[in-house]
Amino acid sequence: MTTTYKAKGVGRLWIPQLFAMQLAFLVAASLMTWMGGYENVLAEIWYGGVLMMLNGLALAGSVHRALAGEKASDGRKLLYRGAAVRFVLLVALLAVAYRLGLYLPWVAGGMLVAQAAVYVHGVRACKRE
Repeated sequence: MTTTYKAKGVGRLWIPQLFAMQLAFLVAASLMTWMGGYENVLAEIWYGGVLMMLNGLALAGSVHRALAGEKASDGRKLLYRGAAVRFVLLVALLAVAYRLGLYLPWVAGGMLVAQAAVYVHGVRACKRE
């Protein structure tokens, strides 16, 4: 199943391709970390990466609902509400990571890896259009 969203001034967002790229980046980061002798931090990297993947999925849902709205003001409200909810959930899940004993700088590293994939995916999509 391939999901695309299209609106005026908004490029196409290919969710399955983005997730595949994020997974590839996380696997590559895991291999480099493991080969560097830091295999004890793989859980942190994957926690941060999956956290960003879920955040991206929630963002895609917010954008989809906002684009489906009849009035632009309704769409803006949905986007702002979605951003607030995602922020609160992100902070809560980081608190869970801390309580689980995960080292937060490595969690942030996993988040960075997943976001780097989003950036690369976006640049590639812009070049295609």
